[in-house]
Amino acid sequence: MRLINTETGLMEDFIGDDIPEYAILSHTWEKDEISLQEFQRLTDPDFADDPKTAVGKAKAGFIKIKGCVQLAASRGITYAWIDTCCIDKTSSADLTESINSMYRWYANSKVCFAYLVDVQPVYGVGKPLAWQNSRWFSRGWTLQELIAPSHVEFFFNSWDYMGSRGSWAVMLSNLTGIPVAVLETNDLSSASVAQKMSWASHRKTTRREDMAYCLLGLFDINMPLLYGEGEKAFLRLQEHITASSTDHSLFAWGVDSGSADPLGYGLQRFVELENDGSHKPNARLSRCVITLRETKKTQYSLNLPLSFDGTRKMSSSPCMSQQIFKIRSPYNTEPK
Repeated sequence: MRLINTETGLMEDFIGDDIPEYAILSHTWEKDEISLQEFQRLTDPDFADDPKTAVGKAKAGFIKIKGCVQLAASRGITYAWIDTCCIDKTSSADLTESINSMYRWYANSKVCFAYLVDVQPVYGVGKPLAWQNSRWFSRGWTLQELIAPSHVEFFFNSWDYMGSRGSWAVMLSNLTGIPVAVLETNDLSSASVAQKMSWASHRKTTRREDMAYCLLGLFDINMPLLYGEGEKAFLRLQEHITASSTDHSLFAWGVDSGSADPLGYGLQRFVELENDGSHKPNARLSRCVITLRETKKTQYSLNLPLSFDGTRKMSSSPCMSQQIFKIRSPYNTEPK
């Protein structure tokens, strides 16, 4: 894990579990972000007098890094982690390890600074106006960054303090759909798969695959990254969830053609289930007890009843292209 020393401004490497206390930044990527290689060059004393160094340090990305580092230092925190410059994106191995570790890194941080670059302090410090319009609340990666840390603080683009996740839990819950209890405790044990998916349903990522990768931590899943696989990334995520969970709400997949779905993955279905409570243990879906076993037998594709109005309408479930060991139907009939 790479961390920026807030006293020296230099990058340091840490291996294993012996990680010092650190602050972590949550933000949206904008133009002129600083990569690891550029950061190392800009902070190298040998290039201090290079005209390119002055140009690089004037970029908005470097100014943002500097603001985070200075804020951490003012809190007496010696290290800071920022995804733009602490991950070597030229290395697929480093990128995979970092994304699979990211939820844990946010969870283990001393404090998370949520920097809302598009929210200006025009209403006065401490006034939670204009939050709902911030791009930060529409991005896929910031979902785990809101939930995982033990303490989250929000800042205007001037780095003036706005408020904390704890003090604004009710407002944040109304804005994001995440229960107050989860925001107050960052405990996901009571949240179903459908409920977690509903939190992500109106969020977006620049790359299609990242809409799956940004959810790995929420489901405690580790899997390799294959940029270029497109929507297959989300299907792989479902397969991993299937292998590690007995949550029946996972099978609530599919939307009517033509319905609005900003992600293109059918996640709107999870929102509908969350709203009508159909994912809960006593719902009809939960009366289908499906046991999946690791086997080398032929794969079967199963259509599950996803209509809860008594019509027994069948809807295709791509995530169910799995090895089926046993099926118990609420209708006491054998699957065809």
